[in-house]
Amino acid sequence: MDRAKEIFIWLAISLVTTDIIFALNIAWARRVKTPYVYITAEALERSVSSWLDCGLPYATVSEISGIKLRRPLTVVKKETRPSTFYRHLACKLLEEYFIKKGIYKQGHIPVPVTQGETAYYYIFAEGVDHYRIEFRERGLILEEWDEFVAAFREAGFFPGWDTSRGDDGEFLNNIVFDITGDGHSWYRIDFEFLSFPSPAEGAFVQNKLWQDFLEKNGEDLRREIGEWKYRLLEICIKALNNLGKIPTGDENAFESLFFQYQTELLKGYLP
Repeated sequence: MDRAKEIFIWLAISLVTTDIIFALNIAWARRVKTPYVYITAEALERSVSSWLDCGLPYATVSEISGIKLRRPLTVVKKETRPSTFYRHLACKLLEEYFIKKGIYKQGHIPVPVTQGETAYYYIFAEGVDHYRIEFRERGLILEEWDEFVAAFREAGFFPGWDTSRGDDGEFLNNIVFDITGDGHSWYRIDFEFLSFPSPAEGAFVQNKLWQDFLEKNGEDLRREIGEWKYRLLEICIKALNNLGKIPTGDENAFESLFFQYQTELLKGYLP
């Protein structure tokens, strides 16, 4: 009788345990099957009926690959070489570090979304560009501009180039600015080589300054933005030093890391 009871209890425990494991497996399967969207240039183009033109083509997207977004995503389409995308992404990753360290407070670089063969796409920055430095009888002040330029210059990037035009430089250029705001809402756009060069050593990043920056801040940078973003930044710098092409052997790592980057930046848009 005791032996029979022991067998019965063992069978009961086994059945309960099996049910629990099965339920956990089902939950895990549902988790794995949760739809994530790797937003490609092709997926964006399929979702856009027409591109408006305000300096650059832009469009508002409500659905990607059959998945309805939680809120519309407005993207700009930039026809350019791949090196421009890698410079833009590298600067956006660095900006996260600068903000975390309190060098400046507001984001001033639009968020890159994805790239294609001849273009890349970034989140639309609200505001106007090509406007007078003097307007409404007062001077235009871009809050955090000096801190922004100095931080990137230390890392080997020069966002202060090509920011004015006109005979006397009376118009700001390549900066989108909300003239109704408090001076904080502005974005540096155009990461082309001619607009965003790195003079002296290196065409796309000033390598001597970059190496000095890493020697001084590398471990802190890795700690603040995280290992995978640090690795993504490393690959971007390699691509900038390889004429805009990811070195052989880093292609799969970049794709995986950029998917992770997309998942993070689009979590407010995807269901």
